[in-house]
Amino acid sequence: MRRIVEVRNVPDKEGFAHRGELAVLVRDREWTAWGYGENRDTAVRDAEGRIALAAPRPTIN
Repeated sequence: MRRIVEVRNVPDKEGFAHRGELAVLVRDREWTAWGYGENRDTAVRDAEGRIALAAPRPTIN
């Protein structure tokens, strides 16, 4: 079950938070990852992709 743990504004290079990206911390079962994007949906998708890459896949014998 996916759960959004935290949402933060990430400032841009000049330090302006309103023009930066959004960072979302997502927990899915025992995995946790930060995702970044222009809005909440893209940030969550980024975090889910990172979890999918890190989580072990079942092996077929």
